Amino acid sequence: MIQKVYKYTQIAPLTVWHIQHNMNLLNQVVSVLQYGVPTPAIAIIHAIDKNTVQVTFQTPTAGEAVISGLSEDLDIEKREDFEFDWYRKRINHYDG
Repeated sequence: MIQKVYKYTQIAPLTVWHIQHNMNLLNQVVSVLQYGVPTPAIAIIHAIDKNTVQVTFQTPTAGEAVISGLSEDLDIEKREDFEFDWYRKRINHYDG
């Protein structure tokens, strides 16, 4: 698993932010900051799929969103190397 983070900036105020982050996340944590407002943003956040988030506000809003989460993105060679190394360590542990 790999922890990934993506920062999105919405300069023009909009009621709906459609954020395409392309991180292939298993879970998504979204933090939203409104420009010019000292309190946390109130929004409805909908994970459309592993690569897309939609943030909906009651009024047009400008600000930033930070999306983070875990991804399974390991290239196949790294995954095989990891699995082989884990297996080798287990065998060596039992061989003592």
